[in-house]
Amino acid sequence: MKLTTDLTESLLKILKIRFLKNTNRHRGIEWQQVEDRLLFEPKKLWSLNEMDITEGEPDVVGKDEKTGAFIFVDCSPETLKAAEVFVTTMRPWNPGKNISQKTVQLVWRKK
Repeated sequence: MKLTTDLTESLLKILKIRFLKNTNRHRGIEWQQVEDRLLFEPKKLWSLNEMDITEGEPDVVGKDEKTGAFIFVDCSPETLKAAEVFVTTMRPWNPGKNISQKTVQLVWRKK
């Protein structure tokens, strides 16, 4: 799937604002690097747009050193709260397992 030029520009503007507002999530990563990579891979832009229109708040949280791909996670307060509830619920059923909120978010994003 590919977004229209107008939709691409609009989404990149939203992502840039979020990126610049939350620099603590992606220290050492420059916005221009992210934008260049996204423009090179339009399918990723489409996925991020789908996340954004369903009230998700995708933002960069890291970079895969092997592939150079940027890692996006839904950082909306609702998603964070849902992950917290899930972790709290699952811990008693999985003693000894290291189930963290961040792990749950990353697993959800891979599905």
